[in-house]
Amino acid sequence: MTRSSRQGWIASALAWLIGFGILAVFLARFTNTDVPNTDGFLTAGSLVGQVLLSRKKVENWLVWIVVDILYVGLYMYKGLTLTAILYGVFVLMAAVGLSTWYADARRERV
Repeated sequence: MTRSSRQGWIASALAWLIGFGILAVFLARFTNTDVPNTDGFLTAGSLVGQVLLSRKKVENWLVWIVVDILYVGLYMYKGLTLTAILYGVFVLMAAVGLSTWYADARRERV
């Protein structure tokens, strides 16, 4: 596992922003979702998180924590309480993953 460079952070943010724009427009035009912007933002963030995870970037956990916290709010808004609880568990799991990966990354540097 490695940490993202400044360029990596910028590329991830741009990918999230571009993905958000494309997905939000698509969802608004071709689906019946009442929250296309939220769905687009969270889906794009999930894709960025997955790419970072596949590249073993420590920061993937930060993305997952942000996305999962926002998903909890979305699912509460939708009245999907059990799904919101599940995503609350995902937040805790991502926090443990972040802590573990940071500790491992520190040990690898020494």
